[in-house]
Amino acid sequence: VPRYPDPDPPARLVQTARTLWPDGPLPPEKAAWFCGLFRRVALSDRTVVYLDPQVTVEDGAVVIDGATDVAVLRDSLPAALQAVGVKNIRNRMRLLPEDGDLGGRRFGVCVAPMALTFDKPSETANVQTQLLYGEALLLLDRRDGYYLGHASDGYWGWVREDCVRAVDVEEFKRYTAPDRAVLHRDIELSDRRMVRGSSLPVASREGDAVTLMHPDGTTFQVPAADVRVVDHSPEAAERVRKALSLLYSPYVF
Repeated sequence: VPRYPDPDPPARLVQTARTLWPDGPLPPEKAAWFCGLFRRVALSDRTVVYLDPQVTVEDGAVVIDGATDVAVLRDSLPAALQAVGVKNIRNRMRLLPEDGDLGGRRFGVCVAPMALTFDKPSETANVQTQLLYGEALLLLDRRDGYYLGHASDGYWGWVREDCVRAVDVEEFKRYTAPDRAVLHRDIELSDRRMVRGSSLPVASREGDAVTLMHPDGTTFQVPAADVRVVDHSPEAAERVRKALSLLYSPYVF
């Protein structure tokens, strides 16, 4: 979970819960409200961590459904409810990814020229981020004609199924192993369009031409001047190491 190092997470969780509800035992009918507020307060960045609690009351018990992709969060909500005096809790929250709805394919590639992702499986929901053709995804869930996944920028979101080619781990490894090239301009082929900024695997380089790979494994050729091959030199690795040295530094929007 992207938050600052905490020497005593359980104590912080209890303190947060009691700050949100300081007035004795929480009535069960307020559990959904409490869990929604806890989600907004407890996560330092809700764009990269998926937590969608669905809270109801059944036969006097508070039932937690919904899903998350962080195991510790699946257990944090019941602990927070217990901290404010709720005793009868059933935790049925799903931990993502799950193979069932994904058919065992936990990876994907964007096959649309450009696709938006949303915070719910609906195009009327709030926009999370944008995908470009060839962008790799980590898939978490599938529902109502949408995939839930993490984009290459780390943001999670729901994207229409017809914008994604779902693949298994072996095909994903083959697709992500080669060097990648970023397009400097929009490219129109007979059967598809790719916008500037899209990133695709490099199949080969020869003279003034670069052969790129589509998500389905087929290839096409572009002038070398139209792409920038991503730098994998030792200098690039050093830049990555310096960037990682900033891990846990406070984030400012």
